[in-house]
Amino acid sequence: MQFFILLNLTDKNTGGIIASSIYRIVLSGGIMLAVIKGAGDLATGIAQRLRLANIKVAMTDIEKPSAIRRTAAFSEAIYNGTASVEGFTAVRADNAEHAER
Repeated sequence: MQFFILLNLTDKNTGGIIASSIYRIVLSGGIMLAVIKGAGDLATGIAQRLRLANIKVAMTDIEKPSAIRRTAAFSEAIYNGTASVEGFTAVRADNAEHAER
């Protein structure tokens, strides 16, 4: 079973949408996995909240991410192999087998 979450980030002054992301939640054998497109600072915050809810998280990003707030983004793991933000650590997986560990 799977379902999708659409997250819209809105400007509180204008009400306009700043960014939109779709997160896929997959239920398999009672285990929930969220696949997040992007690993910038906003996606990192979402991943942290999902982990606090005991949902496993996999994130994707481009080969050379350009996050502005690099110290607050898991995308740094692409360059360094790991990235830690507020007590959470992300590890770069070079293939699906590595990601499953």
